[in-house]
Amino acid sequence: MAEGPYKLPKGWKWVRLGEVVVECIGGTWGTGDDPDGVGVLRPNNIGENGEIVWKDIRWRAVPVSQLQKRRLRNGDIILTKSNSLEQVGRAALFRHPNDGRIYVPSNFLQLLRPDPSVVWPEYLHYMLRTRQYVAFAQRMAIGSSASLKNLSARALKEFMFPLPPLSEQRRIVARIKELMERVREAKRLREEARKDADRLMQAALAEVFPRPGDSLPPAGAG
Repeated sequence: MAEGPYKLPKGWKWVRLGEVVVECIGGTWGTGDDPDGVGVLRPNNIGENGEIVWKDIRWRAVPVSQLQKRRLRNGDIILTKSNSLEQVGRAALFRHPNDGRIYVPSNFLQLLRPDPSVVWPEYLHYMLRTRQYVAFAQRMAIGSSASLKNLSARALKEFMFPLPPLSEQRRIVARIKELMERVREAKRLREEARKDADRLMQAALAEVFPRPGDSLPPAGAG
């Protein structure tokens, strides 16, 4: 158990990432393009909000030996280990699209497989979206090129975060989802209000400005 920066509630503990995953391995690029092959997810398939972007998938021939540990399962986490400083470390929680295909992370990604006996995958995913984690990933990324930084598995395993009991993890995840749904609803209402305002503006402009061919209103009219 790690010694953290501040005291945690009873039953909680500080842990390092390497203590709560059963796999922390790099991906693969396979041996060639194959429309009937394995879907290889790349950094561009990890969205800004931690979701999988299911487009522009590369279909590749991947040897069975490379699928044994890298075949993605529900609850796995993939994160960008090689990219620009702003992108490195970005993580997504894998949920299979139920399309009958096999998916693996590319060699620019890292696969994390949480140990379900100690950490809820969604809780770990949220920990990998905190400001503390983003700062850690950018601090630990190395590379002489500004456009390509690398985050090693060894460094990644050292990320430290608070871990409550599993029941509390689930409660926290449920609360985060509730709050995020409120945010999405607020954004939706704001977008509807913006569209309504645009429609009202167009209607007002249509009343003020003449139709093509009509004369302008006299000066001082209205």
